[in-house]
Amino acid sequence: MEQMRLGHNQKFAEIIVNVDINESLALLKHDSQPSGIKCVDW
Repeated sequence: MEQMRLGHNQKFAEIIVNVDINESLALLKHDSQPSGIKCVDW
């Protein structure tokens, strides 16, 4: 039972890490595009 709980906790931690990575990649992709505002894009 304890190992099952630990396995679920590990899987949950992996999901959280993947969510964080995907969020970071999405923000990087969004922020890499020019905004069209000269003083912001310099």
